[in-house]
Amino acid sequence: MIQKDKERNKAYNAAYYKAHSEEIRLRKAAYCKVNPGKETAYKMKWAKANPEKVKASIAKWTKANLEKINAYKAIWIKTNPEKVKASKAKYINAHREEHNTRNMAWAKAHPEKDKASHAKWAKANPEKIIAKSARRRAMKYNAPGNGITPEQVKTILINANGICAYCKQPLDKLTLDHVIPLSKNGAHDISNAVASCLSCNCSKGSKLLDEWKCNSVNSK
Repeated sequence: MIQKDKERNKAYNAAYYKAHSEEIRLRKAAYCKVNPGKETAYKMKWAKANPEKVKASIAKWTKANLEKINAYKAIWIKTNPEKVKASKAKYINAHREEHNTRNMAWAKAHPEKDKASHAKWAKANPEKIIAKSARRRAMKYNAPGNGITPEQVKTILINANGICAYCKQPLDKLTLDHVIPLSKNGAHDISNAVASCLSCNCSKGSKLLDEWKCNSVNSK
């Protein structure tokens, strides 16, 4: 008997809601406007008690509004590049192994695209390539110093005004040289770094500056 009454009440409520939906909507809106705190508290309480319904409702809305969601995401990404960058970095740091595995799999499946992507990135970020190479050599020789960041590499090269620190000729390629070689306990630090042309950098190699200049003079 009780079950039948429940079903009868449910059917009655559904029919009433259907017949007076607009009136109920306006009444709810008016109540919410007058009692925002109570409405929020009720919604939070309901959501906490019905997580599956909330999940289903969100999934249903998302499916019906994909175009709107994608448009909003595109606008947000375009207007918040720093937040996007920080979010990506945070995700990668938290999923480093998974990220590396996925990248390696993609590179293996798309070797030409991977090569082109690396070349494009290297062209756009020469200072990062130089800083990474210098850091690797500094680690090899366990060199002292505070290190040299990509931003510092960029500053050194810009301040050179396109002139090699050694031969005073225009740079034929952006390179960074440690005045006192890392192999001779030179510091991996901006105080020991200059911008040089590729020719001078290769010629000097691991020689000390006075030794190299002496050899250069004697060879002429």
